[in-house]
Amino acid sequence: MERKYLIAIVAVVAVAIVAAGILASGALNPANDPTVIRHTVIAPKDQEAAIQKGTVDGGVSWEPYVSDSVVAGTGKVLLHSADYWPNHPCCVIAVDREWAADNPEVVMRFLKAHVEATEWIQQALAQPDSENYTKLMSIGAAFSFRSTDVVEEATKHMHIEYNITEQSKSYLANYTQAYMDLNLIPKNKIGDMGYSSVEDFVDKYVNTEYLEGIGSVQPTNEMTVVDVGYLAGDLHQFARVVAEDSTILDGTPYEGKSIFEKYGIDTRTPVEGGYAVGGDVMTAFNMGQIKIGYLGSPPAILRHLNNNIQTEIVALANTEGSAIVVNEDINSLEELGGKMIASPGPSSIQYLFLLSVAQDNDLRVQLG
Repeated sequence: MERKYLIAIVAVVAVAIVAAGILASGALNPANDPTVIRHTVIAPKDQEAAIQKGTVDGGVSWEPYVSDSVVAGTGKVLLHSADYWPNHPCCVIAVDREWAADNPEVVMRFLKAHVEATEWIQQALAQPDSENYTKLMSIGAAFSFRSTDVVEEATKHMHIEYNITEQSKSYLANYTQAYMDLNLIPKNKIGDMGYSSVEDFVDKYVNTEYLEGIGSVQPTNEMTVVDVGYLAGDLHQFARVVAEDSTILDGTPYEGKSIFEKYGIDTRTPVEGGYAVGGDVMTAFNMGQIKIGYLGSPPAILRHLNNNIQTEIVALANTEGSAIVVNEDINSLEELGGKMIASPGPSSIQYLFLLSVAQDNDLRVQLG
């Protein structure tokens, strides 16, 4: 994707957000206006049931919630985020900034394991007839409490990726600007925190130095306990699950160890099974409960800026992997007009996705 297209995304989202703000006031467009998408907030885990009950006509969510509906036949995908925003970052790895500065080798060992797990997943997905592919599907099913059919469908529309590119950073700048236009980040916050621009904020909030330093990391028997936060059942964070699995290294000199253990990392979490949302992960950072977290980039950005939670992004966990899922009566994006569509809320990538798609189809979004 060229940078000019990325800049265009900001313009599209900004226009949509301004329209949404006017509409939310109730001054324009009644609920039955066919040019308006009516919006409501519903957690992704509850969107499938809401579509089935007819409470909403569709929803915007991430994996495995998208594939829950697809495999069960309770909804269909109208648009994947991969087809609209190619390679857009979603979940990231964030670290406690001060702790990371004091423990750079621990951070690099953690990231070395994350990268190795990510590459193992990428290779397994590239060989669907292999034993590792079958193992990956089983690991994902056990972690997400889904069938392997759901896991297999989910992995078709997301990428497990660690590398932070200039394109990734451009997207993160777009998200930040969009949230400022939505007034979820005060307009003066960037300057008040010492950043000269949105781009300057992203350049300083994203720290690639640890990832660039993992080439020198070697396996070790010296174990370091690291408190880690992550989202419950989120397949976007597949690499963490693989890195903790003690069977991945079977047949190697490290058999019986997980990839994390291979590099001397003993992970633990204050919340068994994971946190409900990314905001909870940021709260855990703020309370000193965790030092490393897997979470969506929006809560990482929002809570750092709005609550001065001293974290920084050091790697990606995935790109893409969201979609608009609708009932069987909707067959085009234009037909979203007049319908009730759910998202996780205005602070999510999924909401920005909905706003931008609406604008591109001469539609506007109004709180339902």
